[in-house]
Amino acid sequence: MDRIHGAEASADEDKKAASTDVSPDWTIVQEYLSWAEAQSERRRALAKGDAAEGDGGSAGREQSRGPDIQQAAAAARAIVEQGGAHERTIDAAEFLVSLGRYEPRAGMLPKNDEQAYIGAKALLEHAPEYEDWPALLSSLDPFRRYTVNGKSSRPRVDELLEEMASQSENPTLRAAARYYLAIGMMRSANGVRVSADDRSAKRDRALKAATGLSAGLEEQSFPESAPGSPTPPTFAEAEAALLHRIRHATVGATVPELTGLRLDGTEERLADYRGRVLLLDFWATWCVPCVAALPKLRELVDESPDDRFVLLSISVDKEVETVTEFQKDKPMPWVNWFTGFPSESEIVSALDVRAFPTYILVDEEGEILARTNFLNLEFLTRLKDAVRGDSEG
Repeated sequence: MDRIHGAEASADEDKKAASTDVSPDWTIVQEYLSWAEAQSERRRALAKGDAAEGDGGSAGREQSRGPDIQQAAAAARAIVEQGGAHERTIDAAEFLVSLGRYEPRAGMLPKNDEQAYIGAKALLEHAPEYEDWPALLSSLDPFRRYTVNGKSSRPRVDELLEEMASQSENPTLRAAARYYLAIGMMRSANGVRVSADDRSAKRDRALKAATGLSAGLEEQSFPESAPGSPTPPTFAEAEAALLHRIRHATVGATVPELTGLRLDGTEERLADYRGRVLLLDFWATWCVPCVAALPKLRELVDESPDDRFVLLSISVDKEVETVTEFQKDKPMPWVNWFTGFPSESEIVSALDVRAFPTYILVDEEGEILARTNFLNLEFLTRLKDAVRGDSEG
């Protein structure tokens, strides 16, 4: 994953391409936006069963390719680089910051880290009273990923958050920036190769950034969805939830006291499994890598003594019946909980699970030893060491 940082080396080349290969033409951006809206309408119609016959076939797939989002981004960047002279500067800047809203894969591209930074700086310069900053920062967060060494895939976004958290005169923007800055530090601390000292320092920085961020804004709505809640949390609630995650969902912390339901509806506590090494597996039947990992999980269960190890798979499928039907053909002979859709799950939020699969390794005393999205050799070695009693924590 370290190759993502190669984006910095090609920043000048990207800037030249954006400025010379595509003109500052808003119609290029608008063509993409119109197509994206049409696609959203089509998906909504399909979900309701109102789509015209044949919309889901090859013609629909051909149509779904649409205009090139990178061409639209290049045109938007060319507009922004005119320094406010273009009448659509603000619209273009918003588009650059929000690329991932339109196509998640576009949001993940390394060069769009630079695009988002340029768009954000343009908004700060040309729209000082811009009111949607918290929502825009929220849209940037899902595309930040962290390597095993704790490095961020979006260093320019992190730089932007640092600047806003320390320099912005807008208290709402400053608080929102501190929130996402703290989240990044927390997740960076979870890298499997981050040293104990560095991890402790990162967690301390995350706590410092999060503590008190809601001061003066306690009852103001925070633009982040709250699992299980029909309304967004307040800034005070968002701060409290974040502090809880930093203290209980990072490597080196003790997992919180959480309860869950087995597939048959029986309630259990995570604490019921203290005394054994616990592997939490957050998964879903629709998650291809989750299903692909099942043979390896079966192997782990078969080779690990029951008195030393327990595997707890936590499904985020929408319906429990989906899971029980799935397991008729693909048995999962270990402990299974059902938590429901991720956005409605307290346990998903409390343990900061944001991708599937997510594996969290917990020792006999409830301390988190490691977190990952892959059952790679390094993680499996740590797991087996813990089961043997050789873990260093």
